[in-house]
Amino acid sequence: HLVSSYSFFSKVDISKMLFLSFDGNGAGFIIKERFISLVHMMMNNEAIKVSTRPLIDAFDKHAVKIGDESVDEPKLFYDGFTKIMILFPYLSYPLCRLQYKIQEKHLGIQFWHKKKEVALTQHQSLGNRVDKQSYLSKKVDYYHLTLGKLNARS
Repeated sequence: HLVSSYSFFSKVDISKMLFLSFDGNGAGFIIKERFISLVHMMMNNEAIKVSTRPLIDAFDKHAVKIGDESVDEPKLFYDGFTKIMILFPYLSYPLCRLQYKIQEKHLGIQFWHKKKEVALTQHQSLGNRVDKQSYLSKKVDYYHLTLGKLNARS
């Protein structure tokens, strides 16, 4: 079930999963320490190295302080997290690449794309609003870009 569930995830679903996995106690927000941990975990093993500073600066910009400014640390709620994901989509590329590889190994990319098209049609016939672009994304462009850069180096 895990393979089929993850293979059906849209980019939005992957973003939600990423957020929820670092919302340690289910409070609906991520503190800076956990966000920095997330950034390092996701980016440290990437073939193309990027600076993590802009991501941390984005946390500071989109996080919210609630209550006493001198005591409470900033909290990043899901709406702020989605803004960061839009600005820095490469944060989710390791998970998108994992999904791509799972789909490739289990019945192929085309199979999963066709299944998503059927599911999208069913959602739309029920009147559900679904982001078609996110839902039907066939490939992870970064994955191919990385492979291209690595192949060019060798």
